[in-house]
Amino acid sequence: MQSCDPARLRTRFLANLGLLAPLLYLGAGLPLPAALQAGPGALALGFVQLALALGVCGLDRGLFAAAWQAARTRPLQRAALLGLLPALGASLALLYGAARLLLAAAGALPATSALLLDAAAALPAAHTGLAWAQAVDRQRDAAPLAAAAAALPRTARVLRDGKPAVVPAQDVRPGELFLIKPGEPIPADGTVAEGVSAADESALTGPAAPVHKYPGAPLCAGSVNGGGALVGKAVRTGSDTTLARAAQRLTDALPHAAQPRQTARLLADAALPPQLLRWLAAGALAVAALACLLGGAPRGTGVAVLLLGVAPLPAGAAPALLGRALCAAARRGLWFRDADALQDADALRAVALGKEGVLTCPEPGVVRIVGSGRVPEKFLLSMAAGLARSSDHPLARAILQRAGQDGIQYAAVADVEAVPGQGLRGKVAGKVLAGGNAAFIRAGCPLPPALEQAGREMEQNGVTPLYFSLAGSPAGIVGVSDVLPRTAAPAVAQLRALGLDVRLLTGQTAAEAQRLAAAIGLDAAHTVPGTPPAQQAEAVRRMQAQTGPAALAGSGEADADALRAATLGVAVGAAGRALPPDAGLAVMQNDLTALPAAIALARTAVQAARRALVAVAAAAAAVLVLALGGLLPPALAMVLAAGCTAAALYAPRPNPAEEERHEP
Repeated sequence: MQSCDPARLRTRFLANLGLLAPLLYLGAGLPLPAALQAGPGALALGFVQLALALGVCGLDRGLFAAAWQAARTRPLQRAALLGLLPALGASLALLYGAARLLLAAAGALPATSALLLDAAAALPAAHTGLAWAQAVDRQRDAAPLAAAAAALPRTARVLRDGKPAVVPAQDVRPGELFLIKPGEPIPADGTVAEGVSAADESALTGPAAPVHKYPGAPLCAGSVNGGGALVGKAVRTGSDTTLARAAQRLTDALPHAAQPRQTARLLADAALPPQLLRWLAAGALAVAALACLLGGAPRGTGVAVLLLGVAPLPAGAAPALLGRALCAAARRGLWFRDADALQDADALRAVALGKEGVLTCPEPGVVRIVGSGRVPEKFLLSMAAGLARSSDHPLARAILQRAGQDGIQYAAVADVEAVPGQGLRGKVAGKVLAGGNAAFIRAGCPLPPALEQAGREMEQNGVTPLYFSLAGSPAGIVGVSDVLPRTAAPAVAQLRALGLDVRLLTGQTAAEAQRLAAAIGLDAAHTVPGTPPAQQAEAVRRMQAQTGPAALAGSGEADADALRAATLGVAVGAAGRALPPDAGLAVMQNDLTALPAAIALARTAVQAARRALVAVAAAAAAVLVLALGGLLPPALAMVLAAGCTAAALYAPRPNPAEEERHEP
């Protein structure tokens, strides 16, 4: 088996070049001293060529060992067949050259007979060079994996028996409290138990603004804490964290991205026969057999050897570009499960949006703030956030999140106490601050008609009003409700611009569903009401029967069956949650515009892979024609074909990973 270490492959390739260069010179028929052009000198030169060819084959013995192992495998797989061909071609050329050399030594052939030993060396040397190029490419593409490994801390400070203790990060137990100082990486997935800060989650989500953290907010292992100290409560630890699982999926996917079946999919999608690679292999063997039957004509045998060498090349560069795209997507927080999922994204014709999964924020948000005459809205939000930081209730978290988004500093609230079922009470600069339901505030002060009216309007619109008072006087109302993500409408517009049929699946009534659809730019014809997550799998199957391959964007929790039914299941907002096994794509951010970005990236990558496939196949056909016409020696033709393959691998092309992320 050939080594995958780039340094070792480079050393071997350079040694191959040193042995191959004189063989290429001799095979090209370039001028030689008169003493080496005939007689004993020519015969001795033939044995030198044999020694050089054997040297190259010895350096690349791993190629022949892997081919021998593949030949003994039953049934013979497509990947094994393509790995077998270069070794078979080199062996054929080596045996052909050795046989003709022995016949020349016996006087049965002229000493100047064509030996094809340059081709015997060119095939393994060229494939080793390509293996080196691909290993370097994979190493470079695996940068997200290296970044993920570096982001995960080695140790964590946990609270055990009430005292801080430093333990290996993988030894943190679910449910355990851990301490995070400013600037430290977060060791486990979990939630904030105490403290307020911001975290850089770019290891998971790609380039993004720091995410505000407050009690109850999710924490992601590998993200970096900002300027405030936090106490977290672990939920998933060690290899179970979202980042560790995503990185492991990518690690497992990269070797499979270069498998021949990915080339077969590219061929099928490009309206070419998927069995083309097998036909090339069978054709090479047939040409070799015909050449032997016709008496071993050098040109025919050389073309057969060349065909055996170039047949696997299209299966090399094109799928390697899919692996590059997987890594490019991961750098943007778009973690595809494997190359199949990437090609599934390219094939999409429709997208279904699960309302409960992606069109409802994970937690409620502040939708309206009404201050009193003497308390401005910003001051009200500051006081409300200072009071709410002592609670882990979802409504309190909504206030903290809005304050963080608006850059509002929390007021210093002391002596906070909870009044069960009613609200919270504390002190600001010695003045009593209270917040909760209307009855709780009315018990301390009357509400003016304007605030009473604002509260009733909120309730009629499905908004929960939270009333506040300061020093025995009404301070205002903060309205909290389920909110539509701000990226929903732009995402729908971008998906439709990609030519996709976008539909909304929701458990709401028809009237409610139509109002939601109108808010995101869809009409009633593209809305499927009365479809809760448990029934979305069947709705997705019906949709695919009408439109063709479809994706379902959901949360990956209640809609797992629907993700499995779709051509591509997409889990949106996966950071800090268990990675859904049925999702072909995990979008780490709670940003629906990442979905059209992922589909556009997949289309770009698959198109680049198809172009590379066509370019390499055309180069292989061209060198075969030139070799068949006697215009190019088979060894040099093999080197040129391998060079074209490497060029296709490294050719400049649009790199979606380097583009600016679209901000709605």
